Amino acid sequence: MTENIDDLQEEVEVFIAKYQGELSIDVYDLEDDCSIHSETFNEVSLIFAKVNGFLKRTSLNVKEVESELALKIRENPEDYTDKKLTESMISNIIDGDKEVKLIRRVKSMAEEINLQISGLLNAFEHRRSMLNNEVTLWVQKLSGGVKEYKTEDMKKQLEDKGKRRKVRKAE
Repeated sequence: MTENIDDLQEEVEVFIAKYQGELSIDVYDLEDDCSIHSETFNEVSLIFAKVNGFLKRTSLNVKEVESELALKIRENPEDYTDKKLTESMISNIIDGDKEVKLIRRVKSMAEEINLQISGLLNAFEHRRSMLNNEVTLWVQKLSGGVKEYKTEDMKKQLEDKGKRRKVRKAE
């Protein structure tokens, strides 16, 4: 199980490093930003589902290991203590078990990874909203209170973008 969590942690770290840079919006390139957003959001959603599924499976595994150990303790209490068995003692024995400690650590790591990828997913949801707002403002020509000098700057940026596209297509 630990190998899986380590692999998942590495995969998520690489994924976050790759996609965190895609959160910014270029108001001069809204067309491209909008066109790739759905695909990127889908990829983030898929990794979120994978992490969330791993977390749920790990949570179930914790419950299974704890209940199996509790059953073993109740069936053979003499293997664990020479005193009268109480629920508190069972709980303490379970808490001290190496396998239970390991699986709980894995669950804790999975919860942390889940929070990281949830944050990225949330950031992309905010990005979608901001793209929608920027496009609306652009269409209304109100982008940040557009002044004449800004309009000229925007035209220049769009021309530069067109030149960059031609260069990319030529390559």
